[in-house]
Amino acid sequence: MRHAKKLLNALTILLILFVVSCNNETEKTTVDTDTIKVAPPSSDDPAHFCYEFVTNQDTIQLELVVGPDDMISGDLLYQLAGKDRNKGTLKGVIQEDTILAEYTFMSEGKQSVREITFLKKDSSLTEGYAAMEEADGKMQFKAGVIPQYKGMKLMLTNCKN
Repeated sequence: MRHAKKLLNALTILLILFVVSCNNETEKTTVDTDTIKVAPPSSDDPAHFCYEFVTNQDTIQLELVVGPDDMISGDLLYQLAGKDRNKGTLKGVIQEDTILAEYTFMSEGKQSVREITFLKKDSSLTEGYAAMEEADGKMQFKAGVIPQYKGMKLMLTNCKN
């Protein structure tokens, strides 16, 4: 009986030491975890988006990269029924919900540049149209004219690349 009592006391002490040891280890882990600093995602990483408008005869595809300071670049394709196919690149900026860029493209074997604008709403982009004029070899919106965003609506889609 005495021997059993000593064994029970020893087991109780071991159990208490084990519990205290586990509690201390948890506290250490908590303290260590609290001091780990996780770097937030870099705002310098570009975001990649693709938009598309497709009907039986018309296709518009826009692959857009948004970088730091809302600078944008991308590839744009127009393949519209009854019009010459043109494909090129755009560079510009996003201001709130509006993209304003220069579109450099090839059509009929000739390189051209024109100002282009899109209005972003939810998961779509709608191209804006307004009177244009040529200046310095580029087509640009006439001064003081506000584009109307009533064109074809390009919908956000999965990028193919």
